[in-house]
Amino acid sequence: MDQLVDNAMSSPRALSSLLLVLSALALLITITGISGVIAYSVTLRRKEVGIRMALGAKGRDVMRLMLMEAMQIIGFGIVGGIVGAALMRNVLARYLFGVSALDPLVIFSVAAVLAAGMLAVSAVPARQAASISPNVAIRTK
Repeated sequence: MDQLVDNAMSSPRALSSLLLVLSALALLITITGISGVIAYSVTLRRKEVGIRMALGAKGRDVMRLMLMEAMQIIGFGIVGGIVGAALMRNVLARYLFGVSALDPLVIFSVAAVLAAGMLAVSAVPARQAASISPNVAIRTK
């Protein structure tokens, strides 16, 4: 009987394992992409950041500004992901065992991990923005 159950469940298990690997890859790509977007934003706003710092903004204020921008992007992404999961709930329900497609604990956990990872990666460009010398930033093109 155990062998019959294993045979019946092998295809859904394989598909679930594939979805797990692809989800982890998507998380890695997302975190890398957000880091790139924030780094690019810092580069584009170098002159603005230099002017802010020349007018008296402290490094922590600039870092907070950059992290708030990152949190906006992260928030939009999380909301879009929840909406996408809600729209795909019937498809996802076939591959989930023991949880519903819109389980609040799972959604909150995934959103928290995603937000924490993206915020941690976004802190690097934000820290770089906070350490920009106003003289150098204003003189660059």
